[in-house]
Amino acid sequence: MCLRLGVINLMPNPECYQQELLALFGQLDIKVNCRWIRLTDKSYQSANSSLSDYSFFSSIKLAELDAVIVTGAPVELLPFEEVVYWQELITIVQQLMQRQIPVLGLCWGAMALAKLIGVDKKQHSSKIFGVYPLIATNNAINNATSITTNIATNISANTSSTFGYNPFSTYASFSQQDLELLINKGDVLPIYQSPQLGTTHFATRNGLLTMCLSHPEYTSQRLQQEWVRDQARNDVDPPVGLTASITNKTADKTADSSYWLADSINIFTDWFARVRELNHQALPPKALQFES
Repeated sequence: MCLRLGVINLMPNPECYQQELLALFGQLDIKVNCRWIRLTDKSYQSANSSLSDYSFFSSIKLAELDAVIVTGAPVELLPFEEVVYWQELITIVQQLMQRQIPVLGLCWGAMALAKLIGVDKKQHSSKIFGVYPLIATNNAINNATSITTNIATNISANTSSTFGYNPFSTYASFSQQDLELLINKGDVLPIYQSPQLGTTHFATRNGLLTMCLSHPEYTSQRLQQEWVRDQARNDVDPPVGLTASITNKTADKTADSSYWLADSINIFTDWFARVRELNHQALPPKALQFES
């Protein structure tokens, strides 16, 4: 099976970022055919100003997409309403939900999806930066065979097991208070949790929206590049969970491997498994309730 994946790329240097995603997808057991999507209201900085491989969302036939990813973006310090492409993104997600096309948000993309269902972001005084341990709940497909099983699970009775590690790079996280309200109501399912950050990955009950606060696509080289860039800021500490070979900007960039790679592969493999199952299910017609 070839997964037809739309990627709304909001990252700086979009073409460099898409190569990082493709490198990770190339290590999965499933073939992924990416359709790169740009927004009308966003200005892009790229070596190729035309972004010839990118299409505007309005020109894409939704029947040709099995799922969509909304990437991160360096706008987490802005109120959502001040992000210039916020209204455009809301409209796109609503169209995808109407067609029951699953969406995965990464980092700020996850915060944006969470905001639409009533989970606000919590800003932090310093950057959450580095590789953090994660715990898998029973809603991770590694621990439960299908989303149907997950939906039937009593969330309050979930047990957890050690999962692994994943990179984070953000000044904000999910409001755990907002999230707990939806978890207790059974509207969302926690998937992964961090001892430091609380619930970091969760999905709506019907599986159509999945929020992933981490950057599973990040490599050690990407983290080093961000650390070198951020050293001019006094409020950024060295990334946690990395050796001196990464935090030292003069070190060999290949000296430290991305030891979280297998965990990142699991995150995407689990989501793709959910997508495959959803593509074969007749979902309830009830629409998600978005915040205005």
